[in-house]
Amino acid sequence: MASLTRSSQTLERLSGSYDDDVLKRYRPSPQFDCSHAVDLTEIDRSEKLRQTIEAEIIPRLMLLHGPVAPAESDAPTNDNARVCLDVEEFAEVVLDLDLKFARHYIELLLEQGVTLDRVFLGLMAPAAQRLGDLWLSDERSFAEVTIGLGLLQQLLRIYSSAFQAESGGEIESCRMILSPTRAEQHTFGLCVLDLYLRRAGCDVELCSRFELPAMSRMVKGEWIDVIGLSAGCDVLIDELSSDIKDLRRVSFNGSLRIIVGGPAFIGQPERVAKVGADGFAEDAPQAVRLIRGMMRRAAGG
Repeated sequence: MASLTRSSQTLERLSGSYDDDVLKRYRPSPQFDCSHAVDLTEIDRSEKLRQTIEAEIIPRLMLLHGPVAPAESDAPTNDNARVCLDVEEFAEVVLDLDLKFARHYIELLLEQGVTLDRVFLGLMAPAAQRLGDLWLSDERSFAEVTIGLGLLQQLLRIYSSAFQAESGGEIESCRMILSPTRAEQHTFGLCVLDLYLRRAGCDVELCSRFELPAMSRMVKGEWIDVIGLSAGCDVLIDELSSDIKDLRRVSFNGSLRIIVGGPAFIGQPERVAKVGADGFAEDAPQAVRLIRGMMRRAAGG
């Protein structure tokens, strides 16, 4: 009952309306593949899943929660900055596990002029980080946080089509691979990054896990412009350096570019050179700008 009362008060604060018709404007994009996302109907509460969430998923949710310089951002410029995004409130909305209400919450923000770009980077990504913090501090249970992350995955899929329809800055003729590094799994952060890259025009091969033999065959057998690798922890940095060398060695494209991101590199730029990468991106818009610059230089522009 308290949850329902809080939900009603939240909607009243936003707009005073709770209209089912607003949900009909958004449908999940059939082209957005996030099948590796947490399935709300098949939550596995085993110890193995608990370890995966703790060691890999929650740390890497921080990937997209970083500052974006307004002057350089690819976000639409008509965002209503007067609307304050309350991350803690939205995290509680997600933890109520009511997908319909969570969609209303986002839709009402959009009605007030907030862009999807800001919803993804300024609300959903930090809310995911907030869920992880609540679990690590024992304020919320493992099950609550796990299912909440699954609900965020569903929201991302629902709004992906509308997001990709917005202008995101052109990157011409870029074929790339996006993957986590060794011993890590594809997570919410990489799903969002994939959306940004596709919106910008990249042809992205999204990998759910790092498999060197399969990736080596891909870069050897076809032209790949860029590989993006995300590392959530620093325990396998030496292995990453070796993997990058192997990929460059077999690549059909002698000028293969490799960029890295994730918590393992944030605040430690020296690691970018250590692993042999060509660049680092702290968040999704920065990754788009970095790749755009690489492609323009490769084309002599």
